[in-house]
Amino acid sequence: MGKKQVEFRDIKEDEKIGRGEYLLHKPTGHLVLVTKFDNENQTVRAMINGRLSVDSILNFQRVELSQKENKEWRKTTCGGCKKKL
Repeated sequence: MGKKQVEFRDIKEDEKIGRGEYLLHKPTGHLVLVTKFDNENQTVRAMINGRLSVDSILNFQRVELSQKENKEWRKTTCGGCKKKL
């Protein structure tokens, strides 16, 4: 049984991007964490290689998840808040 490849797709102009969302940064090939999306300038501010960077939305792609994968992903939590000291 082979592993499923992660799929990515281009972001449309009218799509919204949320803080905390992971996107693929095409020039570096890294998954990055979005900190801000500027719809007016079509730019994304994200953590890229440990640094805050601003880049054009054209340099990012969305991670494609099936409905089942999305549901499973939403169920997961880090558990850090549940740990007792």
